Amino acid sequence: MELSYENEINLAFDKPLEYKNVLLYPATLPFYSIFASADECLDVSRIDERDIRLLRLPYLDYMYEKSLKDKSFKYRWDMLAIILKVVLGETQPFDIITIEGKIVLRVYQRSQDYEKWEKEYNEKKEYFFNQAKKNNPGAEQIISFSEQLKKIEEKMYKSIDFNAQDFEQIRQMIMVQNDIVPQHYNAQTEKLLYEMKQKLKMAQSSGKKSDMTLEDLVDILSYCTGWKNKDMWEMTIRRFNRMLDKALKKDDYYMYKQLELCGMIKMKSEVPSWTSHYRPKGKFDDILTDGGALLSSLGEENKI
Repeated sequence: MELSYENEINLAFDKPLEYKNVLLYPATLPFYSIFASADECLDVSRIDERDIRLLRLPYLDYMYEKSLKDKSFKYRWDMLAIILKVVLGETQPFDIITIEGKIVLRVYQRSQDYEKWEKEYNEKKEYFFNQAKKNNPGAEQIISFSEQLKKIEEKMYKSIDFNAQDFEQIRQMIMVQNDIVPQHYNAQTEKLLYEMKQKLKMAQSSGKKSDMTLEDLVDILSYCTGWKNKDMWEMTIRRFNRMLDKALKKDDYYMYKQLELCGMIKMKSEVPSWTSHYRPKGKFDDILTDGGALLSSLGEENKI
């Protein structure tokens, strides 16, 4: 998707993206494992959906309706709520509500006098609880107190509603911001790709499980750059992916260049520079390779 100039700059410097006065914060490394599978809730394919009514729904409505009908799908809806909580941050709580039969994302932001109303809110709550310890309040008193707190809460926050079209923009911005690449295939093809992915993993590890953990990746980047592990705690996932990619490509680039200059190998084509444009990887990119990949198999006469 195309971003505004301001959001392009914010993306380059790991700042929140802005959409209609709401900030979307980039996920940081502590959420790496969550966002590694975020496509399961942010980019659900409807290629094999058989319910015509569901197919016609906007994305957010589809996710909600599908989660109600299919218990095995509900985890995707729950996961979507977690993703939204991360990107909206602590200062922008949200609700997903229904207005006139349509699902709406409602985001709350602190009002200009938030601290003033928060103080009054806490004082009233503390006073009521202290009084309740002395005299048990009746139902009418509790209802009246709840209404008073609700009125103060309405002054503490302002709300912004996002419809289906808005959410589509927000969804795509979150994906761009966190290196989530859309890759859609029908169920049969996707099953085959997952099987191939598993076989490739087994072949590369000689039958032994060798899943790279976040700690392994952090160690690699730390070794390549000299950064301390603790300094990466607040690094965004997107920045981490980019830096790790550059660090590994740089080593490969100089290794192949040195071998070529020494006459030990001949290259079929120019070695891609490690400073070339970064492209985030999709979940099937490791098996959907093209013939021009740098690490293709060796041919005769040591040609790559």
